[in-house]
Amino acid sequence: MLAFSRINRPFRGLPSLRLGQNSGDKTIAIRRAERRVLERPLSSAQEYRAAPVRSTHVFFGPRVHPRADTRNFATRGMHISEVFNGRGGFTGSSRFYTSSSASISPSRPNLTDSTRPISFRYGNAKFERTLAQPKGVFWVDNTGYIRRLEAVQTETSEAVRLFRPRRFGKSLLVDTLAYYYDRQHKDRFRELFGHLDIGIAPTPLASSFSVLRYDFSNVRTSTPEAFEASLYAKLNEAAEDFRDVYEISFEINKGDGVGSFRNLMRAALKLNHKIFILIDEYDASLNAALQNESSDVIRRMIAPYKMFFSAVKQFSGRGDVRVFVTGTTPLVLTEFTSGFNNAVDLSIAKDFAGMFGFVKTDVAFALKSLADRHPLVLNPTICAALLTHLEKEHNGYRFHHEATEGRYNPTRVLDALVKLSCKLPELSGPVPVYDLLSVLTRDVNSSPAEATLQLVSRTPTADGVVRQLVTAPTSLVTAPDGVRENFNLAHLDLTGDTRALLSFMFYAGALTFASPADSPKINPLEPLRRYFGIPNHVARQEFIDALVSRLNLTPDEQVRLRGAVQVLLETH
Repeated sequence: MLAFSRINRPFRGLPSLRLGQNSGDKTIAIRRAERRVLERPLSSAQEYRAAPVRSTHVFFGPRVHPRADTRNFATRGMHISEVFNGRGGFTGSSRFYTSSSASISPSRPNLTDSTRPISFRYGNAKFERTLAQPKGVFWVDNTGYIRRLEAVQTETSEAVRLFRPRRFGKSLLVDTLAYYYDRQHKDRFRELFGHLDIGIAPTPLASSFSVLRYDFSNVRTSTPEAFEASLYAKLNEAAEDFRDVYEISFEINKGDGVGSFRNLMRAALKLNHKIFILIDEYDASLNAALQNESSDVIRRMIAPYKMFFSAVKQFSGRGDVRVFVTGTTPLVLTEFTSGFNNAVDLSIAKDFAGMFGFVKTDVAFALKSLADRHPLVLNPTICAALLTHLEKEHNGYRFHHEATEGRYNPTRVLDALVKLSCKLPELSGPVPVYDLLSVLTRDVNSSPAEATLQLVSRTPTADGVVRQLVTAPTSLVTAPDGVRENFNLAHLDLTGDTRALLSFMFYAGALTFASPADSPKINPLEPLRRYFGIPNHVARQEFIDALVSRLNLTPDEQVRLRGAVQVLLETH
């Protein structure tokens, strides 16, 4: 018998929706009534992990409707372009559409008020300024993945690491986790999370930790001495914040940030605190050092960094300490910390493939919100053209080889939506679509780091990989054993092995898993072989074209390869 936690008054007469593809007889019934969702509270971390999670999206108004992928629109007689012409569920119909990719992409609606203008928050990684706002702000709720994350940390390893390309929402996730698990926000939990998926059915450990946060994005790397001083300043700043918030007494050593961390952990654990350590952008500063410094300088520089992660590893073996690490690639962890080898890597795990980024219907509904405010300018034809442009520019990222639906880079999409929002009030009537597309200039803040480009270009196998990507008929490259979860500079320097380079380019966003439809059928003799392609136009131009100029190619070869890149841009 199904049990429900009831939020607000019950709604009668609406049929239940059953989602049970992978859960046996354990199904979740969903009923809609204004801002109320009834959901079965699952009794254990295992059930939270195994249960299917619905994939829904709502347009910015008082009506609620689920999100579906384009395959389901087709099977139900609807196409993605019909987002803009008012058919069916997109205008508030009570019909439900279930997503066949629900096991990969759980989400919850953004219940916003259509009487208020919708704002798009570009580059904002603050939870209270985005997801915590139930009205007036565009966001996509993927907080349902917290259930899966908690299950992994309960059953497998307290330490988890997860890598994604730049500007993919990692810092917003870290800020969300901080608010969700911090016991300091327990009294505000309903206010902060009540409108979100994870707030409607919280996990057992919500609001039960003392949270210790680190952000290594601005650590100085000019000299080993500067790196050590900057790193220790970061560690001590976080220790001081922790001491002040939780009112714990311990010694902070200005000349030894790792010692301060150890003192903090011992004092807090002695007082029976459960501690959640969040480390954001762990590799943001060190990638440049790997590329520019000699091995001797790097060894001197990295010593305190390695000591810190060793201390984190020491404490994370306990049941009352959890660790979550984000970054761009596993290179630095592998090179200097033995891969932080007690941590589970979720970067290419199927259950977390949809944790970051937007899908096509998210972007379509955002454009629809703008069209409702500017109907004379954004007619259905213009909206469809803008959607096609954004899809070619920013879509196509797949973080599991079985993922059929690509993910959009969320920061780049928000950049485009902000630029459109600023331009539209200046227009009073229809304009050529080119005039609007000309506003959508590239987001320079999300370009690949120069150190990443240099690291790829100095790899012996880079020229062959780039040639294959821009000249082969399928524009795909392959690795017999798939993505490496751990690799270091020595692996990149191997002349006969492209797997490490393809893995590095995958993590950095230059490559992505090819869609199952484009990939050759898997040979039973090579079950781990994976195929990779360039995800979109931006990746083609920012990575591949930039690499062409850095590789050891003759001028004629550079011209031919740039011509091949242009052909790819025009035909994809």
